Amino acid sequence: MLDELSVMVAFLIFEAIFCFMAAVCMLRNTSVDPVRRRLITVLNFLAGLLLTNDFFAYAFRGRQGTINYIMVRLSNGLVFTFTGLIIFVYTMTISYELFGSFGIRSKTRAVIRTRICYLLVAVDVALIIINQFNSMYYGFNENNLYVKGPLYIYCIAVPYVGVFLVFTVLIQYRKKLSRTKFVVFSLYIVLPAVAFAFQIHLYGKSYLNVAIGLSMIVLFIECMIAQSKEVLRMARTEVRTGLLNEHGCIEQLDQMRNKKELLEYAVVFTDLRKFSDINRKYGTEAGNEVMSGFAEIIKEHLGVDGFIGRQASDLFIIAVRKKKLDEIIKLLDCVRVKIGSDNPGGKKTEVTVSGVAGIFEIDDEGLKGEDIIAYAFQALSYAKTVTKKPVVYMTRELKSTIEEKKLYEARIPNAFANEEFVPFYQPKVDLKKNRMCGAEALARWTHNGVTVSPGRFVPIMESNDTICRLDFYILNKVCTDIKEWIEKGLDPVAVSVNFSRRNLSNPRLADDIDKVIGSYNIPKKLIEIEITETNDEFPISVLKTFVQKMHTLGYRTAIDDFGCGSSSLSVLREIPFDILKIDKGFVDNPFAKDITILNHIIKMAKAISLEVIAEGVEEKEQVDTLRSLGADIIQGYYYDKPMPREEMCSRLENNIYDK
Repeated sequence: MLDELSVMVAFLIFEAIFCFMAAVCMLRNTSVDPVRRRLITVLNFLAGLLLTNDFFAYAFRGRQGTINYIMVRLSNGLVFTFTGLIIFVYTMTISYELFGSFGIRSKTRAVIRTRICYLLVAVDVALIIINQFNSMYYGFNENNLYVKGPLYIYCIAVPYVGVFLVFTVLIQYRKKLSRTKFVVFSLYIVLPAVAFAFQIHLYGKSYLNVAIGLSMIVLFIECMIAQSKEVLRMARTEVRTGLLNEHGCIEQLDQMRNKKELLEYAVVFTDLRKFSDINRKYGTEAGNEVMSGFAEIIKEHLGVDGFIGRQASDLFIIAVRKKKLDEIIKLLDCVRVKIGSDNPGGKKTEVTVSGVAGIFEIDDEGLKGEDIIAYAFQALSYAKTVTKKPVVYMTRELKSTIEEKKLYEARIPNAFANEEFVPFYQPKVDLKKNRMCGAEALARWTHNGVTVSPGRFVPIMESNDTICRLDFYILNKVCTDIKEWIEKGLDPVAVSVNFSRRNLSNPRLADDIDKVIGSYNIPKKLIEIEITETNDEFPISVLKTFVQKMHTLGYRTAIDDFGCGSSSLSVLREIPFDILKIDKGFVDNPFAKDITILNHIIKMAKAISLEVIAEGVEEKEQVDTLRSLGADIIQGYYYDKPMPREEMCSRLENNIYDK
């Protein structure tokens, strides 16, 4: 059987190995606070050296010979020295954990007690060195066995007086530490103190050093656990504001689902309006302060009835009990945040922010957190891109619309591959000659024998940029049809092809269009390019460059839906379009005000040599009004609906209207 001494020696070597491994692990662990990492690395390394030398002291004691003599004395000296150094570094660690600073020159609130501890340890280490020559602390007999000296008690007591002083600091400022961390740091004092009490009466045993090793193991384990918790916290927390991130919000919602609380809540996904203006005016640091202040105000109103998180940029996720939902919505309309000086009496700047909100009132207790947030975000997207309203609720109808959008998005790639998109042609009629003088190519999608309305798929394609692919796809189809008509001996009219302004992100757009048309070897005069006026995603200068390049290449361009955008006159002044297509809204309304505006638009266009086309004409009264106002060309159901290429071929053969 193993005796008590053998068990203790085994403990020493086990703890030594563990402490060395812990030191290496901490040294390589860059996720821990760098100062704390270095301090705990040093503590574990010193503990490993202490325990290793204690092991050697036991291994070589009681044996004769020069080597044994040297090893016992060297090992014992190092054991006491490393004990003092551990206390020294332990004091530094406590000081850093409590006050964020350490060292002899650091100025902390407990500086006197920590300095006394440093001094006592230094004195003790110096006396240990002196002891090697006079054996006042301990010595060795003729059998090379460890023997207490007359002042043995002081070699232990002196440094531990310093430890006691540090312990008083730890007790006094314990509220600065978590309960777990306080217990762990206290154990370094309590365990060795208890062990020392045993060791005084049981001479020859190494309870004290075993206790020191054990306390280092506990400290390392606590650090690893704290690191794991911090990693989890960081994974759930947004860095700039300290709020929950999207992942953290999902976890919170999932916890609420487990507690059967979901149906009591609504989730608000909000985007702060024009937040980039705040960053430009006050700077990004102030912008971060505004976001934090905004979140704090929302928290105050939420109380214990919800939480707020930050998804990214100026996007926030708010979970609120339905009974407080109206209060939060009203608050989002105007939140006043003060930023600036933190000095007493310092002047602060008040910044007002408001948010666009997508709201999902949770109606299914089985929903996952990520699905709940997705519904709220989809409502927000709908508010920003479709309704332009400050608040949109995720209703069943909106869910259906979004699901339909997803369905179409999934089908679009196959639609291109299967050539399900085709151009339909709507004639343009010269009012004076009552003859077709042109046509507009309109994209149509036929899927499984059912025609999908452009109003359904075009906005979807605008949102994900597949509209650019569709525009070139239709251009190719139109060129193919025109070439076929020419080969049949027909006299084609100029066909206008729509190009979304999203294409303007391509600096070679004009050249790419010309390349496609040139590949079919058809006259350039048979293709016109229409650009919608309503979308202001790109500045006028980019559009101007494109139109000028199209002129240089020999093509005519048209501004479509004129009058429904916010920069109509600027567009006409800056960009040399050839054709102006009046928005259908002016044609539909017979009111005197609209007729007056329409009259002035037509006169202005003619004055600057623009050809005028009125769209959406369906009634004879509209035709008569437009004719009286001097419009040149009519396009609309009154003359013809959009038609497939076969019908267009027949219309080219008979292009006179009897209306």
